[in-house]
Amino acid sequence: MNYVIWLSNIGEEQLAQVGGKAFNIAALIKAGFKIPDGFCITSDALRRFLTENNLHEKITKQLDGISAENFDDIIRRSRVLRRLLRRGRIPRAVEREIKAAYTKLCHDKKAGRTPVAVRSSSAYEDMPEASFAGIHETKLNVKSFKTLIESVKSVWFSLWSPQAILYREKSGFDHVKASMAVIVQVMVSPNVSGVMFSANPVSGDEKEVVINSCWGLGLGVVSGATTPDSFVVDKESLEIKQYHIAKKSKMIIASPTGGIQRAQTPREKRDSWSLSREQIRKLTETCIKVEQLFGMPQDIEWAISSDGEIYILQSRPISTLLSKYDWRDHRSVFQKSIESAIEDELAEYMDEIRRKDRTTTSQEAARLAEEWQQKVVPKILEDVRRIEDVKLERLSNDMLADLLEDSVKINQQHFTLRVKIGALIELSLSRLESVVKQFYPELDYTALLSGFGTRDWEAGVMLWQLSQEARNIPRVVDALRIGDTSEAIKRIGQDEEGRRWLRLYERFLEEFGHLSPARWDVMAKTYAEDAGIIFSIVRGYVEEGGVSPLESREKLVKERERLVQETLNRVPAELLGELREALAIAQRNYPIKEDRNFYYLRSLAAVRRVVLHAGSRLYDAGHLDSPEDVFFLAYERVVAALRGDTEGIRLEARRNRLRYLERSQTGSSLAMLHEKCRRLEYRDGRRVLRGFPCGGGVVEGRARVLRSLHRLEKVRRGDIIVCPAVSPGWSPILNTVGGLVSDLGGPLSHAAILAREYKLPAVVGTALATKLIPDGCHIVLDADKGLVWF
Repeated sequence: MNYVIWLSNIGEEQLAQVGGKAFNIAALIKAGFKIPDGFCITSDALRRFLTENNLHEKITKQLDGISAENFDDIIRRSRVLRRLLRRGRIPRAVEREIKAAYTKLCHDKKAGRTPVAVRSSSAYEDMPEASFAGIHETKLNVKSFKTLIESVKSVWFSLWSPQAILYREKSGFDHVKASMAVIVQVMVSPNVSGVMFSANPVSGDEKEVVINSCWGLGLGVVSGATTPDSFVVDKESLEIKQYHIAKKSKMIIASPTGGIQRAQTPREKRDSWSLSREQIRKLTETCIKVEQLFGMPQDIEWAISSDGEIYILQSRPISTLLSKYDWRDHRSVFQKSIESAIEDELAEYMDEIRRKDRTTTSQEAARLAEEWQQKVVPKILEDVRRIEDVKLERLSNDMLADLLEDSVKINQQHFTLRVKIGALIELSLSRLESVVKQFYPELDYTALLSGFGTRDWEAGVMLWQLSQEARNIPRVVDALRIGDTSEAIKRIGQDEEGRRWLRLYERFLEEFGHLSPARWDVMAKTYAEDAGIIFSIVRGYVEEGGVSPLESREKLVKERERLVQETLNRVPAELLGELREALAIAQRNYPIKEDRNFYYLRSLAAVRRVVLHAGSRLYDAGHLDSPEDVFFLAYERVVAALRGDTEGIRLEARRNRLRYLERSQTGSSLAMLHEKCRRLEYRDGRRVLRGFPCGGGVVEGRARVLRSLHRLEKVRRGDIIVCPAVSPGWSPILNTVGGLVSDLGGPLSHAAILAREYKLPAVVGTALATKLIPDGCHIVLDADKGLVWF
């Protein structure tokens, strides 16, 4: 029996012997990718080790009756198992084959002068239906045969680590049948390395490649020990759409005596790009080819050697695009039907804007602010008011169906406009960023854009004013504490002071009542429909105090002006004109990035009013179980039902509602475990979750997990909000909290922009914060490094 197979010789029939990772590497070799030379110690070697040391029965007995719900018991049993395993000896026949292959690999009879990497390759590992990424052991920079044997045993024994046992138990894999092969490859001495995804793991966009890179060994990226540079690249154009250059003060390198060590990054490399644009382009091309080879989105580890060669170290399927599950599948059926009808048009527009020359797009971006004020906003408001002014109760069902069709078409136009404007804004921002980075690379360029105010910020100012007025009216303060908002409004309106306050509240609703604290979905209730949230925010200001948004903005403006002058002082005279022009355009456009969302939500609220009325009609006629069930039907189906085609809609709505609730109430434990391997680590006995840093600063306080603003009464001044995502309706509460952590979002997301405007420390895009951080626990939020300690 052969216990060693060279990677280049692995055949299709040997998957069970070599495991998923080695099998994929063999496929990459056959396809012509640059792969470090190496061999695979097959799973037969482990089986013989277990047999000769009489361990099979002991393992089976120790794992009998385990439960995924009792992780402490799994840890205890794992310790017992590994004590038993460490007593075993590797059979001589197995050891001889490993030594012969190792000597050949090192091209030296003494063997040991060529460092090698030792990695796991289990039978279940890196398969499309499961990914054990990060769970099994890896040993790097192994420099002697003795250390190699110790490393092989460590990899074998990680098959019974607590994490691996738990993963198999949750996945339904048989512990008895679990096996492990081991890959041994020549170590690449990389200048830079990292991981790349052939689909965006945060947004779920399969048209984007995401590359994370760091100086030295890629373990720094995979383990989270270093903060990587991040690049989002369009697959078709190979253009960089978004990037974040981290402060890379530490790097992981090979130790001269074997193993790895952390080291200080050379000063000149700390704030510089770890990849050139040409390297990013080549990595993207390679990523696309790897995806084409395997026929599905891939998670790829890579390294670039000092001579510029790109090596693929391993590739596995992205077992889940978590944000697709958590966000896209959590929209209502009605909302999906609105957006899906215009996807092709938006795709064509994005293709068109990529083909335009830079001068043309820059001119369009320069004109945007003027056109926004003079044409776009008036047109949106005119469209929306035309819908809002209709007396719905006077319409026949056919007329209501016509209005619903018209309002959806108008909303689709507004959605399309929002996306197109966003693309132009991104262009103007990227132009400013590229200029600033040349001369002030350590500066977060968005600090030059803060403090201009947005419609969301104006909503916060008006809520602050409501709270200041309420402070002086005891009747209002007492009424705000009542849970029943209808009763509260009745009590407030009993005297002239209270009625004056209510008039101010009604003016707020006229301007901002269309905002929603929930997801961007026609199904979400607005502030106008749910006064309880507004009352909670105002009560929080009254009871907890806070800083006036006007004062906060004044400080932000002063800081912005200081940084602008500092930036201008660094730029050579001949480039000052270009910087001033790019800065002026970006400053005019940046507030529009948020305001376009504000006006789109006004449009969506108008559609919601019509849809809800349609739902009430269908409910009254006995076709739905509740008026809100209308949101679980596509808009074409609702239109048809209003015109008489109601057959089967009750059952269809019920089925869709059940699917929605199932997705909302159950998480993918395997998806979460997969993300834990990438984003969660342990330092100094505490858990640390990684995301994108925003706002800056380090704060600590009590975590308040809010999946919606309906539990806002829990929040006290200085608390750190932990939430799935931030929509425009969240803006008013950010003035009283100490920090923000979100599951979704990136450096230019809504959450990130609001954090900068409020000078609020934030970490966004953690994927798992709401699932892992217990409500009420003490956390430390590092908004400089993008870390959350808990």
